[in-house]
Amino acid sequence: MDFKYLFFSFDGRINRAKWWLGLLILVIAQWVVMLILGSVLGMSMTGSFDPNNPDAMAGQMMGMMIPMVVIGLLFLYPALAVYTKRWHDRNKSGWWTLI
Repeated sequence: MDFKYLFFSFDGRINRAKWWLGLLILVIAQWVVMLILGSVLGMSMTGSFDPNNPDAMAGQMMGMMIPMVVIGLLFLYPALAVYTKRWHDRNKSGWWTLI
């Protein structure tokens, strides 16, 4: 399987098995990137659960929000490419992905 075609091309068709494989790869990759980012930035979910200081948790979550949005946007393009090719396999326009 050509991963460059799967994740970066909006042309062609893919069957269900390749669609599921593509989505699984994207989800696992995004999960790993977020875990690495969290450990590099020193952010721990359990460390901020202090019932006496709820502002600490809110501040830590807000600090993680911007990197999470950036990572989500980076993974959006490959996800749209995978979904578009699956719509093509169903004889539909790739624009159905945006609905």
